[in-house]
Amino acid sequence: MAFLIQEFWPHQKKKEHTGSWKYDIEVKEPYILENYVFISDSTKVAALIDSGMTRTRLKKGLRYELELFKQERERVDSLVKRQGYYNFQPDYLIFRVDTNQYEERKYDLYLSIKTNVPSSSLIPYYIGDVMVYSDYDQSLGKGLPLDTVSYDGMTFIESKRSIKPKFIAKSIHFREADLYNQRRQNLTSTRLSSMGNYKFVNVRYRPMDMDTSDPGTHGILEANIFLSPLKKRSVRAEFQLLSKSNNFVGPVFQLNYKNRNLFKGGEIIEVSGKIGFETQIASGRQTGLNSFETGLSTSILFPRFIAPFRVPLNQAYALPTTKVGVGFSTVNRVSFFRFNSILASYGYTWNTSWRMSHEINPISLNFVTLSHTSESFDSILLANPLLQRSFAQQFIIGLTYSVQYNELLRRNKRNRFFILFNTDLSGNVIGGIQNAFNGPNVEKKIFGQPYAQYTKFDVDIRHYTSIGTQSQWIMRAFAGVGLPYGNSFSLPFAKQYFSAGPNSVRAFRIRSLGPGTYRPEVLDVASFFDQAGDIKFEANIEYRFPIVGILKGALFADAGNIWLLREK
Repeated sequence: MAFLIQEFWPHQKKKEHTGSWKYDIEVKEPYILENYVFISDSTKVAALIDSGMTRTRLKKGLRYELELFKQERERVDSLVKRQGYYNFQPDYLIFRVDTNQYEERKYDLYLSIKTNVPSSSLIPYYIGDVMVYSDYDQSLGKGLPLDTVSYDGMTFIESKRSIKPKFIAKSIHFREADLYNQRRQNLTSTRLSSMGNYKFVNVRYRPMDMDTSDPGTHGILEANIFLSPLKKRSVRAEFQLLSKSNNFVGPVFQLNYKNRNLFKGGEIIEVSGKIGFETQIASGRQTGLNSFETGLSTSILFPRFIAPFRVPLNQAYALPTTKVGVGFSTVNRVSFFRFNSILASYGYTWNTSWRMSHEINPISLNFVTLSHTSESFDSILLANPLLQRSFAQQFIIGLTYSVQYNELLRRNKRNRFFILFNTDLSGNVIGGIQNAFNGPNVEKKIFGQPYAQYTKFDVDIRHYTSIGTQSQWIMRAFAGVGLPYGNSFSLPFAKQYFSAGPNSVRAFRIRSLGPGTYRPEVLDVASFFDQAGDIKFEANIEYRFPIVGILKGALFADAGNIWLLREK
């Protein structure tokens, strides 16, 4: 292949001379892999490498590429380190290329272990003593009194502020006499870090003295786990000045308090408060509208499952957690209404792989009430029975479940997916119980108040395609539907779908699109009333690219809307 490149000198200020150079570049055909062979020897590590050659990515027909060879060495190194070869290194492997066998541009590739590898790198290692320093930073810096405790075959060096050994031990994936395994080491670091109590988690090994003259011998590693705790208490204050696409601006103040290791089991209690104010500043008929928002919530996170029965889950990927939370929020839209919400939940989160995570709240209780309504807002509700029902005072009690598939952490993968599926059920269980005991025609209430009955599902799918090192194509589709039944004629306002805004259909102001072809009699960009619906569909496509330095650009197209199942 040949092509022409021309370069022109810029015009000079004093002499009007120009010049040009012409290049003819011929790009030769690449070398193609014909055979890939591992040259084994008498060592056990060589036999291990040979048994794993079926999983190589270097297959016949691949072009010669140095980066693929580097990845193959890393793969082999990871393979042997999972089988106890602690001292083995990728540099101990060498590639040799032979092109003499072919007249065409083909090559044979040979992998072997170098001849000058230290003998300590060719033997497997076993875990010896396991030492856990559970208060590492504080024990060095503050001179706190330390205790030595033995638990489950490990030695814990701790202070009175440390997490109890029985909770730490559950996250350590190796014990004395286990074969060294790099994967178990990484899982241990990940699980201990995910507890949220440690600033640093460091696993170090110290080879013990041994005699390597016997080719059948093995090594012993003393494992030391250093845990550097975060501060027990922390307070974060945050002030924001927000500007929305619906011409409302205002300040928001948030305060967060966190207490770690509350009951010596790694628990985290968090208390959050929020106060916000916004006002409409654009000119128009509705200029001067104001809104206040306040909220207070408390949650306790337990780094384990707390349940009346044993949960048989694979806990190798991330720490399972139990979360209990309560909260209160109110939105006061001056001159119209005040909307109050009380929420309580109990649930679990866990991972089944590095891609897949789950969250379930078997208990989710929300009580919503509308108060301090103005005459103008009451007239709007009377004219729109569907809107009136969605604002009705009621309990929302049931179960929520989410499952997430996420490949976005794999930066080296060209095509990546993100999928989020949500399920929200309300009134199913309690409605079934009341039907069984009281019959289907009895009014559905709890604590003297009606409760909502609906089934709601939605899915969010995103596909990321990398183009070069900095550009991306991103496609997204969202679809959701809420089906009210039984005690409910429509979804509660807090559970309905909204569309438009900076994270949705960007050509419209936030929550102003839909429902369907509906248009209010008075179209006012300053309106306080969000458009809501029972069905939502959105699709987006976007091309992101660099411009200059840190300045990035994007071209995008959005489509979507929301719809009502019933008009009245």
